[in-house]
Amino acid sequence: MTDTNSLNVRQRTALLRLLAAFKRRLNEQINLCQSIIFEYGTVDTIVDNDFSQEHIVHDYVFYCFTKACKSLMAVSILLENKLPEDAMNLLRSVYENYLHIIYVIQNPENIDDFVYKKIGLYTGRLQHPVSQKGRKLSNQVIDTKTGENLPYGVGISTLVSK
Repeated sequence: MTDTNSLNVRQRTALLRLLAAFKRRLNEQINLCQSIIFEYGTVDTIVDNDFSQEHIVHDYVFYCFTKACKSLMAVSILLENKLPEDAMNLLRSVYENYLHIIYVIQNPENIDDFVYKKIGLYTGRLQHPVSQKGRKLSNQVIDTKTGENLPYGVGISTLVSK
């Protein structure tokens, strides 16, 4: 075996060991996340019939945490099936969930941007206005009962800067 072949084999072996260690660590983290969700991830708003900001922030944080945990589970499966590019896409989603969690914890007064407005759009209580050219203005919503025009959406740049 030449020196180059020997080096390639050693590098490949080291990389495979590193990947195996990463998978073990990832699975440990997934198990920890699942334990935390199982123990503390109750839907307090519905269970307690309490729609206070504190309960809604709690539920939203656990919603994001659960989404991140599920994405990490999918990352693990993708890595086992040698699909690292797809795993990287999901890791972006995990990062965005982390940003949402930090943002709402630091800015609980903005929880409506993530919960009420999305539910309002789904139920028809809110809707996106339409420009004079007939295009939906996705950065705004109108309350259909009051006619109030509200900003809609929090961009990643805002989440990162806070």
